[in-house]
Amino acid sequence: MGGIGKTALIQDVYRSEKVPGIFDKLACVTIMRPFNPNDLLIGLLKQLVDPKTLEGKLPSLASILEGKKYMIVLDDVLSATEWDAIKSQLPTTKTGRRILVTTRDESIAKHCSGGQEDKVYKLDTLGHDDAKNLFTKKVFKEPTNLDELELHQEAKLILKKCGGLPLAIVTIGGFLASRPKTISEWRKLNEHISAELHMDPKLGTIRTVLDISYDGLPYHLKSCFLYLSIFPEDRKISRNRLVRRWAAEGYSRDVCGKSVEEIADDYFSELIARSMIIPTQRSTYRSRGIGSCQVHDLMRDIAISKSKEENLVLRFDGDHTLHNQGTFRHLAITNSSSDRVGVDLEAIVDMSRIRSLTVFGEWRSSFISDKMRLLRVLDLEDTKNLCYHHIKHIGRLLHLRYLSLRGCEYVTFLPDSLGKLRQLETLDIQDTLIVRLPRTIINLRKLNYLRAGQGAMRLDYNGVVAPRGLRRLTALHTLSVVDIAPKPSVLQDISRLTQLRKLGVTGVNKKNNKKFLSALAALSRLESLSVRSEGKPGLWGCLDVADDKFSPPKDLKSLKLYGNLVELPKWIRQLKNLVKLNLRGSFLKDHGAAIQVLGELPNLAILCLLKGSFQSSEGGELHFLQESLPSLMVLELDLGGSKYVKFEEGAFCKLEILKLLLSFAEVETKFSGLEFLPSIKEVELYYYFHHSFEGAADRLKVDLQAQLSRNQNKPVLRTSGGEESKAMEATVLSIGKLVLNGAVNYAKSTVVEEVSLQLGVQRDHAFIRDELEMMQSFLEAAHDQRDDNKVRDVAYDVEDCLQDFAVRLGRKKSSWWLCPRTLWERHRISKGMKELRDKVEDVSQRNLRYHLIKGSKPTVVDAMPSGTARLTMSGMYEAQWQEEKAKADLIRQVNHEVEDRRVIAVWGTCDYHRVTSIVGRAYDHLKRSNKFECFAWVDLMHPLPLTELLQTIVRQLYIRSLQESGKATPACQLLMRTSMVKEDHLADEFNTYLSDKCYLIVLNGLSTTKVWEQIKMLFPDNKNGSKIIVSTQHIEVAILCAGTEEVATDHIQLFADQTLYVFHYKVPQDRAYSMGSTSSLNVAISYRNNSADGKSLTRMQTMVAAFRESDLIGRASQKEEIIELILKDSQHHRIISLWGMGGIGKTALIQDVYRSAEVQGIFDKLACATIMRPFNPKDLLTSLMNQLQNTGTSLADILEGKKYLIVLDDLLFTAEWDAIKLHFPAGETGSRIIVTTRHENVAEYCSGDQKENMYKLDILADTDAENLLMKKILKKCGGLPLAIVTIGGFLASRPKVASEWRKLNDHINAELEMNPELWDIRIVLNISYNGLPYYLKSCFLYLSIFPEDYEISRKRLVRRWTAEGYSRGLWDKSAEDIADSYFFELLDRSMMLPTQKADYSSKGADSCKVHDIMREIAISNSKEENLVLRLDGSYRSHSQVTVRHLVITNDSREADEGELESTVDMSRVRSLTVFGYWRPFFISDKMKFLRVLDSEGADGVYDHHIKQIGKLIHLKYLSLRGCEKIAFLPDSLGNLRQLETLDIRQTGIIRLPKTIINLRKLNYLRAGERNSAYALTSNKLCSLTLVWSLFRAILVDKVSNVDENMNTVYAACTTFWCIALPSIAMDLNSLGVVAPRGLRRLSALHTLGVVHIAHDSSSVLRDIKKLTQLRKLRVTGIDEENSQKFFSTLSALINLESLSVSSEGALGLEGCLDADDMFSDLRSLKLYGSLVELPNWIQQLRNLVKLKLDGTLLKDCKDAIQVLGKLPNLAILYLASLWFEDGELHFLEESFPTLMVLDLDFGARKDVTFDKGAVQKLELLLLSSCGLKFLPSIKEVRLKGLDYRFNDKEDADRWKEDFLAQLSQNPKKPFLNVRGTF
Repeated sequence: MGGIGKTALIQDVYRSEKVPGIFDKLACVTIMRPFNPNDLLIGLLKQLVDPKTLEGKLPSLASILEGKKYMIVLDDVLSATEWDAIKSQLPTTKTGRRILVTTRDESIAKHCSGGQEDKVYKLDTLGHDDAKNLFTKKVFKEPTNLDELELHQEAKLILKKCGGLPLAIVTIGGFLASRPKTISEWRKLNEHISAELHMDPKLGTIRTVLDISYDGLPYHLKSCFLYLSIFPEDRKISRNRLVRRWAAEGYSRDVCGKSVEEIADDYFSELIARSMIIPTQRSTYRSRGIGSCQVHDLMRDIAISKSKEENLVLRFDGDHTLHNQGTFRHLAITNSSSDRVGVDLEAIVDMSRIRSLTVFGEWRSSFISDKMRLLRVLDLEDTKNLCYHHIKHIGRLLHLRYLSLRGCEYVTFLPDSLGKLRQLETLDIQDTLIVRLPRTIINLRKLNYLRAGQGAMRLDYNGVVAPRGLRRLTALHTLSVVDIAPKPSVLQDISRLTQLRKLGVTGVNKKNNKKFLSALAALSRLESLSVRSEGKPGLWGCLDVADDKFSPPKDLKSLKLYGNLVELPKWIRQLKNLVKLNLRGSFLKDHGAAIQVLGELPNLAILCLLKGSFQSSEGGELHFLQESLPSLMVLELDLGGSKYVKFEEGAFCKLEILKLLLSFAEVETKFSGLEFLPSIKEVELYYYFHHSFEGAADRLKVDLQAQLSRNQNKPVLRTSGGEESKAMEATVLSIGKLVLNGAVNYAKSTVVEEVSLQLGVQRDHAFIRDELEMMQSFLEAAHDQRDDNKVRDVAYDVEDCLQDFAVRLGRKKSSWWLCPRTLWERHRISKGMKELRDKVEDVSQRNLRYHLIKGSKPTVVDAMPSGTARLTMSGMYEAQWQEEKAKADLIRQVNHEVEDRRVIAVWGTCDYHRVTSIVGRAYDHLKRSNKFECFAWVDLMHPLPLTELLQTIVRQLYIRSLQESGKATPACQLLMRTSMVKEDHLADEFNTYLSDKCYLIVLNGLSTTKVWEQIKMLFPDNKNGSKIIVSTQHIEVAILCAGTEEVATDHIQLFADQTLYVFHYKVPQDRAYSMGSTSSLNVAISYRNNSADGKSLTRMQTMVAAFRESDLIGRASQKEEIIELILKDSQHHRIISLWGMGGIGKTALIQDVYRSAEVQGIFDKLACATIMRPFNPKDLLTSLMNQLQNTGTSLADILEGKKYLIVLDDLLFTAEWDAIKLHFPAGETGSRIIVTTRHENVAEYCSGDQKENMYKLDILADTDAENLLMKKILKKCGGLPLAIVTIGGFLASRPKVASEWRKLNDHINAELEMNPELWDIRIVLNISYNGLPYYLKSCFLYLSIFPEDYEISRKRLVRRWTAEGYSRGLWDKSAEDIADSYFFELLDRSMMLPTQKADYSSKGADSCKVHDIMREIAISNSKEENLVLRLDGSYRSHSQVTVRHLVITNDSREADEGELESTVDMSRVRSLTVFGYWRPFFISDKMKFLRVLDSEGADGVYDHHIKQIGKLIHLKYLSLRGCEKIAFLPDSLGNLRQLETLDIRQTGIIRLPKTIINLRKLNYLRAGERNSAYALTSNKLCSLTLVWSLFRAILVDKVSNVDENMNTVYAACTTFWCIALPSIAMDLNSLGVVAPRGLRRLSALHTLGVVHIAHDSSSVLRDIKKLTQLRKLRVTGIDEENSQKFFSTLSALINLESLSVSSEGALGLEGCLDADDMFSDLRSLKLYGSLVELPNWIQQLRNLVKLKLDGTLLKDCKDAIQVLGKLPNLAILYLASLWFEDGELHFLEESFPTLMVLDLDFGARKDVTFDKGAVQKLELLLLSSCGLKFLPSIKEVRLKGLDYRFNDKEDADRWKEDFLAQLSQNPKKPFLNVRGTF
């Protein structure tokens, strides 16, 4: 399979010392895509002869190799036609030539080897030990024993996912090498590996390689492969089960005499051959080959992903739904033990569309619905708790074709309603308790497979009793197992089943044996027979008749006889076609005679002699004589108590597999003669023994191994078993598309359908849903085009309206609409649906339905981007959407209504498989339409024989004619005969045949215009609208094919970031469909035509010219560092990556380095090139070769053996690097390749994860920037050299007056858009924006909400994105996890700047800022989309009425209510964010669709302002953080059923309302942490102060503003009555809040804190214990009384990752944290309060990453540091207020091996000493300390609060001098950051 290591292995073989010495000529090439034999020939010739001799006419390969002993390696052959095109060029001399071919497909391997099996070598996946060694080498860079690490369990799971696939092991290992080596990190990868494969570029290689295998499947196999996603991970899938299910689903059709099951069986074999599935059962067991299969974990992920895209399979895994769209065809439920599943099914699945239901695990009665009218497959195999009453009404499923109850042990009989299933084809009730079939079963006339019996459940294999009339089941071909003893009359019925292929019976005896044999004789088509009869008489005398006239079915291939025989039936000699024979309990007397009889069977290949096959005394011998069973290939022996088994020389001459089953119970068995088996390949020994025979088993294995070592074939010995018996291990959317996505989801929801039905508006609802789906499909296909505002706006309206219905109905009882009081609401909803229909219909009718959606697609070089046409809120599959869009564009071009024959040319230089896949999918789609009468696809070969071309097309036309009508038309028959006989007249006949038909022909791989001139004459222009699609890699060919003499060509680009275009001649405007701009192609052609002579001005020249003026101010040190990086390690080849945001000066800096004397003098060859868009690797290589003064035929030839320097500027994608890196030889000559990029992940990819070769270029420091421009403007430029230089040049020509510069500051955004002198800034930064994937564009534009220079919290931003719907849960990653990855991806792309609010964070950056100019771009683009309205005091950023996000920055207490109402349509606002002073009218009753209300830090918010907040029923995010004057939450909060985030920290709220328990979707609840203002309530004395304040506010203070006075009074009253008195009464501290009873109902909570548990601790702790989804918990109020209950609660929170515990007061936490055990998954722990000594369980926290101890007053600090120093994953440690007497904190050698951040904050001076070897990975230190010179990894030291530490100035000076001395001695020269006086 792909990724298994074929290329690496064959390359290693090719380069080995043994190979070159024995061949005269050697060459090795990888087949490139698209396949071109000429290019391959040239590649071989270059290796076989001197390249300089290849000028002019090329010699033939045959002439060079003739008479030579040569070896040719052809890597990655994908089709038989490729091999056929190559082999004719290779001479077949008898000189010992070798041709090695690698391929993914077994059939191709056999084709290349001419069907010679011995020349086919299958490369298997790595064994466990090899896989583990490779994994450890990649992760740890050195041999490591995984079993000794704590990570071994997670590593085991990762290796299982990799499944021995080297590509996966190497890629995932490399990924983990750069990640923290912690259990939690590796577990995260295990749990989210599917999502990581999609999202992380480092793992993208795996999916790319495996996708090639999937994309190469024919369409019929793709469906079969995706169907496998139904089955659980690691499930062994029975071949029979799968094949019959495929047949029932209609995945196969009978063709040319082959049944549908036989065709499906071929599909199974083909998937095995293509390595898409893994065989799990070898031919030892089956005459047909593989009996079952598994899907590799990574291939299964691909199947799941693709089936999800197609809405094919909905998979339930316990309580977890992988995806939740409404319409599916196949429903699979796994491990469903929760009652919630039934509810989910009704809410999520449209049961009426389900075609198959598969259940793994426990049954629920809700799984089957009356709506499943179209169900075809019901597979309940091994389902638990399924009983008869569950299937009582199964007869209602009239379309059922496949029913399996196999293994359902509680099912005792089938209902009579079974007889109604007239379409049933498969019925499997094996291993149930059913003993009698119902009478109605005879009505199932289409039944062809019936299996029954209880063999697996009982020692005796009982059959079922069949009713009379079984003969009516004439379609039966499998019947097993029927008990014929009770009703011998059933044999008469069986004799009439003439289509039977398989029959199994039991109960044969001497009374019925004659009738049985008579029935057998009538079954002429029988191929498999199984006869069982248990007990002492058994089958003795039952299988022979006296006159010996019985003739068994002549086609019998498989025979199983289970029961006492004594001697073989005489008629066995007649079974000339018998392939497989099983005997068990037959007790044959004369085994020699039996073996002789069996030896006469000419085709017997498999023989199983199971337990009791022969009669023998204990210790007897079994002797296989010479010439025994000459055709046997597989022998299975269960030897029982035989003492000696001998194989004579000449026995079993074809035997390949020998399986031995031994029981060492009483005697010891010995073997001899294994060395004489001439064809043996494998011996499998399965044994079990009594403990007294353990030595005998060991001796036997040694003896067998010795015999096999003497065998010439060196067969493999496989052993398994042990004492008593051991078991065997088993895409880019605009805002409109974004909103359509949400609107369609609501339109398809069950609750909306319900209300539509109830209100009589279902037709309106159906119309809206269908129209929206059509809009969505169109816009997804055309997502590169300009958005239509009408479509966008109506989508917003639909989503808002339907969501409102859904939310309101969700709160009602099922019969709410019957209440007379709600008639007005019914009328309102009905009216709303009618209005929606009118709006949708209006948009749908405009301009022939969406033809208005047009415009120019922006390119990366456009100065003025036209908008955010590819913006979307969510999604992970941009590449898939791009392909869908490309396919749709191509289909639309083909479907244009024109009479003339039209040629559409597809030109692309990107991935061949991708191009072919797009054209192929478009072709498949067009074939299914009725537009064309004739279809053909031709892969062109070179040279091109026209006759073969025509024969290929005729063959396809003939086959299609057969498939459509059952027989070919006379004209088609004539054409077929002509193609075979009269080749000279074929062209004329072909032309005549097509003359009156509308045809579609695809010509794939056209290479020259000369070939096109030959081909095009074959296809008549019959004015019937025929089309020809030409696929080529040559632009001149595309232009010539698509153009006509009268009309010029036009073209569209199918991919925004790749070279893939469609050429066509322009269609008149009244019939045309506007497809987009051609600007990017013009740029590409211009580059190609002009770059060579230097006439065009490249981006690099423009950039360098702009930067030249700067003279690299502030970059001198960076230049020196980069030059030092280039000169370092001069002998090794290195790739250096320089990265940073656009405009930061990478191009100018690297140009200066490139031209420096230090660099120019040490390299033989130098070249520098900027990557142009669209990217074309051929143009890039040509540019490099021109600079290198081309003397060779390729770049590799020029650079081979040379020390070279190559600079590649502005690389945007890893795919670009992959396309060119192979052209640079990697010899150890000291060469350097320097890459500049904007993306960290691209830099890391190019440098091969070698961090030392990556250099990040930061913005200029303030002092350097001041040297370029005055400080007033610098803030806008933000240290960005391009901005500084450009704006400085602009101002140079303006008056140097304050008013002029102030004007620029105030209107910088408008100037950037309007002033051409400043366009360079916008162009460069727009490249970064336009290069964002669609899902990041919406996230980036959302940042325009926040004020300039605002530090945005990561958590706040992530939760807001989630609430807005910008991210959706993917696989097993939550929406918040996805949004979190978006945050870091924007950082990696330099779209925002990381900041750090806290001194440390376990996740890295915990906040961000947006560069001022990038923010202006965000504001501009969000303005174009009417996304954000920003009100800044009296200034309005723009004046559109309809916006979705409203931002108010109000610095004064005055604001105009009228202006706000007149400016904003409040009914459309989805989020409201307030910065500054709050005014009550900011919230309006019209904001009925508000999702986000964020007033964090707003001043002037009071309780009465939020009293009616419960009316905002769509609210998902509510933050009142920092609103200090809010004292309580209203009860109406309970109405916010959609609320997900509630943040009320740093408010006056001390008690949560009771109604909060109604918020079932709440997953983030933060409260408490009140600030210093709350300290007034901490004692009674301060409360008296409050009383006095209250008195002054009411009676004394004179406040001019009445409203302000009222607020002051209200605030004072609230503070006293709602905060002070309750706090004193309940003895609360300032940290937590009191939670009501019933908190357990908030089952979705994953973050909760801070909760005060001292108040009603029993109740609140019981509630918290039920919140099993909690990840983060913060509590206060713990004491000795409730500590045990608290730890009991913690033990139930199995998902908890972060815990914070605090307790104020003298006692604090002392004695409260004693526990015997603590779960080990905790990653963060914070303890506030007196501890005295550390809890014992801390040393068990092996996954702990972050620990904070504050005020713990630890007595024995030395022991504490020793304990903490042994925590293996501790990376962040904060220690404050530790109490220790000796005044010194000592970090010993080898302690804290993983610590990266250390914060020491003591109230008084303490000495801190670091021994050499301590804290070796420490990077950030916050302290006042000593010992710095021994910290090898330290990067930064922060000193804080030094002012109060020294009373004496001399002491301070001495300490300062000592500290700086130690800092200077550290080799890392860490940065010193001082907070306070120093």
